[in-house]
Amino acid sequence: MSTPEVAVAVEVLAQPAGAGQVINNAQVFVGGVVLGIAGLFYSIAGLRLMFGGGDPAQVGQAKDAIRNISIGLLIALAFNVVVEIVQFIAGTG
Repeated sequence: MSTPEVAVAVEVLAQPAGAGQVINNAQVFVGGVVLGIAGLFYSIAGLRLMFGGGDPAQVGQAKDAIRNISIGLLIALAFNVVVEIVQFIAGTG
């Protein structure tokens, strides 16, 4: 007894992405994650600032956190700009 051959039609839904598209997708994903985490930490720092009760240590820690988050976002933005420049030079963007 032999098994019948089954022909399966495969429909291609998307063409393989080039290097530029892969880099763009990674930038969008990482940017979303970074902004989400930064928003969460901004919220926590804001709550610490509001509910610090005037305690100079709490207020100072909250302000330091806000400054550090802002610096981190600037670094992430600078990284994004560097990637765009490299893509432009390489011709993949």
